[in-house]
Amino acid sequence: MRLAAVFLLCTGFFAAPTVRDDRPIGESAARVDGSAGSFPKTADDAPLIVNAPHLQLTLTHSGHVVTPGMNVRLIADIQIAQDVHVYAPGVKDYRPLQLTIDPMPGIEPGAPSYPKSKLLFLKSINQEVPVFEGKLRVSQDVNIVSSQEFTSAPAASAKIITVTGELKYQACTLKVCFLPASAPLKWELHVAPSGHN
Repeated sequence: MRLAAVFLLCTGFFAAPTVRDDRPIGESAARVDGSAGSFPKTADDAPLIVNAPHLQLTLTHSGHVVTPGMNVRLIADIQIAQDVHVYAPGVKDYRPLQLTIDPMPGIEPGAPSYPKSKLLFLKSINQEVPVFEGKLRVSQDVNIVSSQEFTSAPAASAKIITVTGELKYQACTLKVCFLPASAPLKWELHVAPSGHN
């Protein structure tokens, strides 16, 4: 592990060009660098593209306009760099992929949903570990809590609620493990009063 840390300090973070380049993913997609700490303003229902060390995320959600009492699925489609894996939930001694939603009034998050992982044999520790590679989707349902603010609002009015969170992970190749990292997450939900059609 010490050797890997020294190698990391000497070489810096690796990111495959197919994941970190500046080619547009889609005309309506907004982009953010995970290290910048701020988000651009997005067009209605446009996916948000987040670049982070060793992976790229495309953030979307279910539904165009939601009303109090509804569940909304927050979606993070993840593209991991070539020849890189991230650790899956259940791994020991490494940081597993973990999606968390920041606490906020009016939102009740459920449990995140992860795809099935694969087992990868690591010679360095002589063990099989659960990992994710390539493309995967992580999602989390949140409930929009019914509140006086919405039930008393005019039927034509709607409000944008920004839900933020974080994706924690640790990326490795077969030769070196990188330091644990995280990427910021953001979804903008259009919430209308209960009487909205």
